[in-house]
Amino acid sequence: MSINILRIEEQPWVETYNQGKRATEVIPLVLRNKETGWPLLQISLFNPPYTLPNTSEIKYDHVLGGGKCHEINMGMFSLATLLTKIPGKKELSTKKAYRFDPVAFKEGYFNVDHIGDFLSGYILTHKHIGMTVKHEIGGYGSVDTLDVLNHDALSAEDVDKFNAKMMDCLSFASSKGIGLSTTGTWHSSGYTLEQLQQCLNKEVTTFTDGQIMIDFGKFLAHSKLSETAVNYFAEIFKVDQVLELMPKQEVTAIKRELPQELKGAIDSMFNYADKLQSEPEKSQATKDLATELQTRINHFFAQGPEVSLTSGDFDQLLKECETLLHSNDALFVSKPSYKIVLNNIAIAFNQVGDAFKSGRWASSLAATKGFFAPSREEEQMQQNSNQPLPRTPGQSGE
Repeated sequence: MSINILRIEEQPWVETYNQGKRATEVIPLVLRNKETGWPLLQISLFNPPYTLPNTSEIKYDHVLGGGKCHEINMGMFSLATLLTKIPGKKELSTKKAYRFDPVAFKEGYFNVDHIGDFLSGYILTHKHIGMTVKHEIGGYGSVDTLDVLNHDALSAEDVDKFNAKMMDCLSFASSKGIGLSTTGTWHSSGYTLEQLQQCLNKEVTTFTDGQIMIDFGKFLAHSKLSETAVNYFAEIFKVDQVLELMPKQEVTAIKRELPQELKGAIDSMFNYADKLQSEPEKSQATKDLATELQTRINHFFAQGPEVSLTSGDFDQLLKECETLLHSNDALFVSKPSYKIVLNNIAIAFNQVGDAFKSGRWASSLAATKGFFAPSREEEQMQQNSNQPLPRTPGQSGE
């Protein structure tokens, strides 16, 4: 099951629940997966995207690069950031001039916006839960570790397993294709959106606001930690409480009608077919594809309120249409403009998918939170250039 993002602004019910609660009962207000309740870990650090010259490709460059001094495990740093959201006393030390010195802990300061202050080394300890995250640059690069005081909750064996898997958390996020790295090198400064689409495993990963994020609960399962250890993490991040309190959407009460986003995208495909009159085979293939997509989508959204539609039903529709979208790839291999038409349909699916899963039909580009949701920078790029963003549904590449 793919990740469905629960953003912080969608959690006013958490703030209401937390009022008057003891520190041990407070639910941390963090980005989560709606499907599992687990927090999301950011495991990348990319600059805002830009368009490659003379193409429609979007590129994401690494923020960090230039050698071992800039190496850092973003998964472990993200975990440390999550710990700062849990009430209780925290202690922070940073490394300068080959030693760690205590610094005053300031709420809201330990995050990626200030990562430059922590590259040489940091030690963050949450005193209440007895958990410490440490980062240090050594002769062979970055050393990032988690440790705990209470080994009844998290055994030494569990800690070792966790640290070993976290060292390679980018491999956990990747399903195939290119290898991923946190920092740029002399030979590679980042990835195109198409490369990320081909590589990332959408079952455990989401790419949103220009960053790779993973479901922490699925990562713990991958790490093969003991049930006691997993339950310990679930308790400190209040996973069960989130699932219990999260408002349930009543999809069947919503008026069923064809979303304008998809209607407009398919109309554009018909218009594109009309412009291919000099190439009859391509023109007919495009019309046939547009007609088949229109038929399937119309059938899905025309079902009456007596039919209970779930996010799983929409995912199945998406899978079927994704296969259709690539059915003519060989015929149009020399037609870059055809790819743009497909991209517009893919964007529409992302928009509608978010609206469907959150219980709304109407959605805007700024509200999209699909697997490859556009960041604010991408939205601005699209407005400025009037060019569609190159993405396809799910994780399939062109």
